[in-house]
Amino acid sequence: MDCRYFFEELFPIVCSLSEQYTQNDSSSVTFDTANDLMNAVVYCINYLKTDNKPVPDDITAEQAYRLGYDLVVDRAKTLLEAYNKLSACFEDYGVKCLRYTFQVQLQEFFLRYDPKFKPHEYIMLFDYPVLCDISQLQGIEAFEMYFKCLCFEQAELARIGIDAVKEKLHGYHRDYSNLYENIYRIVFRHDYPFG
Repeated sequence: MDCRYFFEELFPIVCSLSEQYTQNDSSSVTFDTANDLMNAVVYCINYLKTDNKPVPDDITAEQAYRLGYDLVVDRAKTLLEAYNKLSACFEDYGVKCLRYTFQVQLQEFFLRYDPKFKPHEYIMLFDYPVLCDISQLQGIEAFEMYFKCLCFEQAELARIGIDAVKEKLHGYHRDYSNLYENIYRIVFRHDYPFG
């Protein structure tokens, strides 16, 4: 927990979230749910650091949580807009895994992502492997890095054209449409800029 606030400052926020979680129907939640809600609060507060704007030292935990939560929600909206924009020109190059990931799994992420109660969870495992390591990231940050890698690959592959990409994929494996491998690495066979 990388948060500059004490438990006593975070507890009222968790209590408020638990009331929202139970829709004021109960005054108690399970330990696991309380832990998830605490993680949600800490994640949103820590997410402020990703904004690259100075956070005042005298900001309360509630204010920090609210600002961080708003940033998480805004980032999710921005990513959905970028996804919709990419949808217009997305190319799967005949690779079923890539098509399924983009058309089904990414949409599922947007439908299931819960910025209020579980912003820290990365709820989906995508079939298509990108070459960047997102294992140390959580929540919307993990999804954003995955999506950025996918966008980068799409842009680079588009530069050489559909026919050239398919030719290289076919040269790699005759039945490339069923591969569960990263096609950028197959086509370019060199280092990936995201590590």
